[in-house]
Amino acid sequence: MSADKRERIIEAATQSFSEYGFKGTTMDRVARIAKVGKGTVYVFFKNKEELFAEIVNRHISQMMSVADEAFQEELPIHENIQKVIEAIFDYRKNQSLQIKIIQEAKVYQTFEVMEMMKKIDHDIIQYLTKLIQQQIEKGQEIKQDPELLAFLLLRTYTVLTIEWEKEHKPLDSSEIAQILQRLVY
Repeated sequence: MSADKRERIIEAATQSFSEYGFKGTTMDRVARIAKVGKGTVYVFFKNKEELFAEIVNRHISQMMSVADEAFQEELPIHENIQKVIEAIFDYRKNQSLQIKIIQEAKVYQTFEVMEMMKKIDHDIIQYLTKLIQQQIEKGQEIKQDPELLAFLLLRTYTVLTIEWEKEHKPLDSSEIAQILQRLVY
């Protein structure tokens, strides 16, 4: 029964953070949406920050599951990295929570939101680093530091798919793959 209440609170908080952002979400609002007393919310989470962290950690976990599904052992590392990053970006752009977090980070630069954005990026980079290290252990010749390479690949993909498209014709998947391949080798 208490696990059910905890899940209802998490679902309600996810809905509230997705609609109102971190700033606009209160523990009162979460309690109303979850149809529990405000005290019940505090039984499970000591504050809004802890509740937000729980939701973001679940979001990251789901994102990494999507990345795992995109990975194909038989592909070269640069193609796998592209597939994994594409899967992560596709997942992120379809998540109202992610969209709201990005908006709030840009507009208000709320400390808690900015920290969670850093955590999301850090976890993606660590995931890519692990993927690169596994390929090196299997004999793939990669000369760059795996973590630096993961950072560069993520940032390059971001720039090519978001920033570049603001003023240029979007690059197709094969063009992006060629650019990523040059970074890897």
